[in-house]
Amino acid sequence: MTTDQATDDQVWAKLASVKAAGAEFNSENESRTFSRCLEGTRAQLLDTLCTSMERGDRKLLWLFGEAGSGKSSVAYTVADRLRRKDHLAATFFFSLKHTDLNDTSLIYITLAYQIGKRNLILDAADEGGPRIKPTVLALAELLRDPTIPISHILITSRPYAPLVTISQGQSLVDLVSPIHIEDYRATLDVQKFLQKSFDEIYDLRNLHVLRNKPWPSQPVLSSLSQRIQGRFIVAATVARLVGGAERPDDRLNLISNMYAGGVGAMAFNLDSIDSVYRFILSDCEPADRRSGVECLSDIIALRVLLSTSTVCSLFGVDIRQHTNHLSAIIHVPPMAPNNESKVTTYHASLRDYLWDDSRSLELHVTPRSSHSRLLVKCFRLGLQQRRNREVGRVIGIGRTTSLERSQMMKSERSSLDF
Repeated sequence: MTTDQATDDQVWAKLASVKAAGAEFNSENESRTFSRCLEGTRAQLLDTLCTSMERGDRKLLWLFGEAGSGKSSVAYTVADRLRRKDHLAATFFFSLKHTDLNDTSLIYITLAYQIGKRNLILDAADEGGPRIKPTVLALAELLRDPTIPISHILITSRPYAPLVTISQGQSLVDLVSPIHIEDYRATLDVQKFLQKSFDEIYDLRNLHVLRNKPWPSQPVLSSLSQRIQGRFIVAATVARLVGGAERPDDRLNLISNMYAGGVGAMAFNLDSIDSVYRFILSDCEPADRRSGVECLSDIIALRVLLSTSTVCSLFGVDIRQHTNHLSAIIHVPPMAPNNESKVTTYHASLRDYLWDDSRSLELHVTPRSSHSRLLVKCFRLGLQQRRNREVGRVIGIGRTTSLERSQMMKSERSSLDF
């Protein structure tokens, strides 16, 4: 091996050790709850994006879309298509669920680790924190530098006013091509997604014993798809809500009838994720409702994702007792030996809903209150662990090596990090 080769390998190894793990589109990332678009859906939008990224005059495509409209799945699918053609340079999928994935200071290192082909993709730029503007402007300079092998950049984000302003700024006017996902009708795509989801529920729950196919009926499926109005987050949440019910058929009928005003006084609008969240969070005994939303908010407020056993230890209770009715919006893995799968919500819009009092109303939880409860929980856990070690030393079974003490302290610090 030559000196130059050794140096390149050392640089590559260094980049690999400090890059944001999970930012690449094909990485193993537990916090990622989306995947590529279902085959045959979003065809026109995907064709537009892929064609523009290969031959478009405007070098920076900015895809705007409301929460849950499927932007991340679109970005993932575009990345996969470009990779298959060997036209993908790098990706960075932002996420508020993982500290590395909302740290813009890691973008350049992570992109440098991947770079080498033609196109860049930044997904969920609205989750990238306050330094996203200088990051975008710096990346735009890459497009203007003929010595850099970058052809196009695709950015996806919610249409927040500051981001729209950035995209329309004078320094980017010659580069940016804004695209709005709502301009591409997705009713039929949602219908395909729902049909696939309900088919899986039908088979998994052995509904053939109760109902013949098609299930649901075509009129019900069409009606649901029309009402959801292209919001894939609503479609996915409704599918989990039906699939996790004790009686899926009854739950689906209830949702359809509630929307039509047939039963219940609660407004239930399938074109609003807020309405779906309210229905799920309220679907328990009134006395348990507050403890459920506070537990959910506290989990969201954790700085890092934790396993079920770790969350239970930190909270001092079995969180499954508070989240059993919330399985459509939060994933709580079973507690089993060596199961380190993490507790995670399915979509960032749940945090926005809970922490915005104008949306969640009496279900509102303030981030400050969650952080205060977590602080108390951390002190309580730390004191308990210290007390246990003291008791162990007193009765003669607490002798530990320096390595074991170091490992315990490291474990304690990890549990208390939020």
